[in-house]
Amino acid sequence: MAGKNLKQAKNQPAADVQAANYRSPSSSEKVVETILQRLLSGQFVPGQRLIEVELASQCGVSRSSVREAFKRLSAQGIITLSPHRGACIRQLTRQEVIDILQIQAVLAGLGAGLAASRIDQQDFRKRLETVLAGFVRFRDNPAGVDYHKQRQKFYETMTDISGNRELMIWLPNIQIHLVRVQFHAVLSSRFRQRHFQDYREVGDAILSGDRRKAERLTRRHIERVIGEVEKLQDSSIH
Repeated sequence: MAGKNLKQAKNQPAADVQAANYRSPSSSEKVVETILQRLLSGQFVPGQRLIEVELASQCGVSRSSVREAFKRLSAQGIITLSPHRGACIRQLTRQEVIDILQIQAVLAGLGAGLAASRIDQQDFRKRLETVLAGFVRFRDNPAGVDYHKQRQKFYETMTDISGNRELMIWLPNIQIHLVRVQFHAVLSSRFRQRHFQDYREVGDAILSGDRRKAERLTRRHIERVIGEVEKLQDSSIH
């Protein structure tokens, strides 16, 4: 019987195998994704309280699934849990933002350099070119949920190309979403345009196979944000 099943699996079309291996998200994962999407869209803002019963109803899951999602997001630094207020979207201080971005600069720079050294392997060049082409539609208005998703896709692709499995664990830390949500809106349109152009320059450096340049431009890209955050008025932080 086992031999028969193995034979059937070998003869099974690739699409069917992929479908069989597909795992639908758990109830808690569904809540996590909902919270992150609403955070990026502006429906949820830093400091906002999350109502357990409302999320359970809106996501069609149990309250225990919502509590599990809260625990995961708390461990990832996205929400805070307190006995009195319950779950709230974490509000970052200026120093917390700078600390997160400093780590991001080092890790993303490493990822860009490694990606440049591997760009001519497999289909890596084509994949990165496709992601970079996706930025074109945001040229006139580099903002919004779709733009955030495009930036995330860029970093995910770059990290995958780097081949460093540990980097894939650490770099996608979703605390960076909080930075984007809390501070992107208060940055000047001129700065956002400059920030947008950086993706093309970093991408070109990776495509050229220049490891040092790719790392340097990536770190400069994030360090520019740190400089802007340092210049913001205190009233813009909260």
